[in-house]
Amino acid sequence: MTDDVGLVHKIALKFHVEGLSQVEIAEEEGLSKATVCRILKSAKDMGMVHVNVTMPSAAPPAPKEAGVLCRALGLDEVIIAPAASGETEESLIDATAATAAANMPRLLADSYMVGVGWGRSVYNTALQLPYTEGAKKLFIPLVNNFAYTIPTLQTSVIMSYFGERFRSNCYYLNISHQPRRKGERTEAEMENIRQLAAYWEALDAAVFSISSPEQLLGSEMYSDLWRGGLEGGSYEQSMRFESMGQVFCEDGSYVGINKNYDLIALDLKRLSSIKTSICIGSGLKKVNALIYTAKLGLYNVLITDSATASAMLEQI
Repeated sequence: MTDDVGLVHKIALKFHVEGLSQVEIAEEEGLSKATVCRILKSAKDMGMVHVNVTMPSAAPPAPKEAGVLCRALGLDEVIIAPAASGETEESLIDATAATAAANMPRLLADSYMVGVGWGRSVYNTALQLPYTEGAKKLFIPLVNNFAYTIPTLQTSVIMSYFGERFRSNCYYLNISHQPRRKGERTEAEMENIRQLAAYWEALDAAVFSISSPEQLLGSEMYSDLWRGGLEGGSYEQSMRFESMGQVFCEDGSYVGINKNYDLIALDLKRLSSIKTSICIGSGLKKVNALIYTAKLGLYNVLITDSATASAMLEQI
């Protein structure tokens, strides 16, 4: 009977969708309970049944650390993902992204023009977003695509997930982050940028992440994109964080990507004027960078993990 695909599908629907028990199905179909059990197992083996476990749509009670960190950094909200001590950086990012995705519909409920950045945290969040009904939004890139093989730096890809899950539209910047000198853009590209700039002026929400100096200096792309296009290297000692191709230094100054690359990105200092500015960041390497970014006022909502939150409180 497990070879009868139609029967397997029918019983899987009765059990997983209609909520009938194995005993009820057995009585309806004239089968033994053991046979029904084998058929349900076959449905999973055949790929008919997929289990999807997500965070609750309503915000869970915030742990005590969230309130303390919120007050210490002057933020509107801190959301902390549960994480066990000793977890890897990847597992912390995954836990934080799952929590960010579950809370994103609530955080963006009253927003219409939403800017989206790049990075692993934002990318992983986009992958786990639930489908959400509500007022339509327009998702807008905060930075143009970069690289040809790294999906976490493809803003168009990340933004597409946001648009699909919120059943909304996106404005795509069809200009690659490619090596070229200024002045080589076509008129069509310039019009694309002018429209983007107008949308940036109307942003009422932004979602982005940051990198720590340690992460940046350890990147394979660092030498070519930053060091190769800047004069001197003294700034490396005072780097505080990087986001969307912009490296902030201790004195408040910041440097952009190699001048031979066509960087199109929102000036990070403008994030402080956006109503809902959401930073998704986790990992002990980012502790100082997250504190510094908060003190600059670049975000008012932080989504992180419990290990990183505890380390931030200890540092403060």
